[in-house]
Amino acid sequence: ASFDGVVRPDLRQEQVERTGGRRIFLWKSKKTASSTIASLLCLHGVRHGWKQAPCESVSDSCASPLRYVFSWFTTAVPTTRQYQVSLNHCICPAAATASGDAALKYGLFGGDTFAQVATVRNPLDRAVSAYYWFGSQEDKWRKVPGLRHQLNSTAATEAPEYNLAMAYATAPNFFRKVTEDWHPFRNWARMSRTPEQGIRHLETHVFPILFEEYDASLILLRQHLSWPMYTILYGAERQKTSHSSRAEWPLPALRALNTTAAATGDWLFYLAAVKKHRRLAESYKPPHPSTLAGPDFRRTEPPKTLIDAVGRFRQARQVLSARCREDPLLLH
Repeated sequence: ASFDGVVRPDLRQEQVERTGGRRIFLWKSKKTASSTIASLLCLHGVRHGWKQAPCESVSDSCASPLRYVFSWFTTAVPTTRQYQVSLNHCICPAAATASGDAALKYGLFGGDTFAQVATVRNPLDRAVSAYYWFGSQEDKWRKVPGLRHQLNSTAATEAPEYNLAMAYATAPNFFRKVTEDWHPFRNWARMSRTPEQGIRHLETHVFPILFEEYDASLILLRQHLSWPMYTILYGAERQKTSHSSRAEWPLPALRALNTTAAATGDWLFYLAAVKKHRRLAESYKPPHPSTLAGPDFRRTEPPKTLIDAVGRFRQARQVLSARCREDPLLLH
């Protein structure tokens, strides 16, 4: 079966390579725009008939990393799998080790080279945004010890009053305890066992998508994966939220959250991602005219700087959005 359940035998291997056929593992984390990136990668996968790896396969590979590496080199290939992309909220702390990285390569992608992409966000903003996420989903309240019965419908949009904000920011059994479930802190724990290990893995293996530099990150990702411009142009914009900003939160609660972010290593991990993003931005190269989206943009000179590229990208997306509203059939 293909990625979307549709077999596409007409797709030649050289076509896949020309449009960016590299396998992809997305380190998906809530409240970092990861769902938006996942939808973009999903659309790319649908075009190429990709098959997505379920979290069970990721967990199985990570639990016994050496088994998949050994099976590959001993011709026991049936124990390996052949996926092209992983887009779920998967956790694999062994990924930052040589054996764990090899397990993903052989256990999921059949030995093919794969790119790792991670969505990263300012830890304080992510923790604040998580409050509203919990408030909008009643079934998630149980994950915040001591707050389940205090949250109500206003938690989805309005800043909490002082006592509730402090109770959320200082919940010891939630923020300070390492868990295997989703967590508003410890973004590095999805791929490593320590912040230091996660930072090293980020620096050497992972392409960061910064929440605060979303469009620039997309353009750099396109360059990194050798994708044509239309691949990111047809992706969704980063979702906008209607809840209150952290400026409306009590300052002591923000300080408490920030202290936890620093103590858990999230700020170090985030700053390492920012540093790598800036390094990638410095390596930006103007795209070839043939990769630009639409004849109107191909007739003009390619953007020479990343700032210009972001402006052109947003302009092209607005044009496409307007045309789709005028003619909905363009979406089919």
